[in-house]
Amino acid sequence: MPAIVTRDGFLRYKATVLVEETRDIGLILEAHLGLESRIVSPNAVLRWMNVRIRGLDVAATHRNIPGLPPVEGWHEHVWHDTYGDRQIRSIDPPPLGLSAFFRFAARLWNIRILRDPQPSLDLAINAD
Repeated sequence: MPAIVTRDGFLRYKATVLVEETRDIGLILEAHLGLESRIVSPNAVLRWMNVRIRGLDVAATHRNIPGLPPVEGWHEHVWHDTYGDRQIRSIDPPPLGLSAFFRFAARLWNIRILRDPQPSLDLAINAD
């Protein structure tokens, strides 16, 4: 279930993601919104064992891995065995609001929200 906390100038949604609705393998989904700065905000990350394996953010222009062109605007960081999470691809702009952004990231990464009692969410990876 996500914690909704304020830390280091950011409002954060953070939740453990379960595999097959019951197994905790160290996946965490987070969405951040800068309260004092919009430089790195908003963004979302999927971490496995504290390593970012997916990410969503925006930049005027973002360099890509060798052989791929730079991307402008909203983009997704995807895992690459050689380059880690530095491979990026363009995405449509996400919805406004931290909760909507969190849900957008969950849908994009095939994470199903199991229960949504306010103010927390239970999450799991879809098997399909």
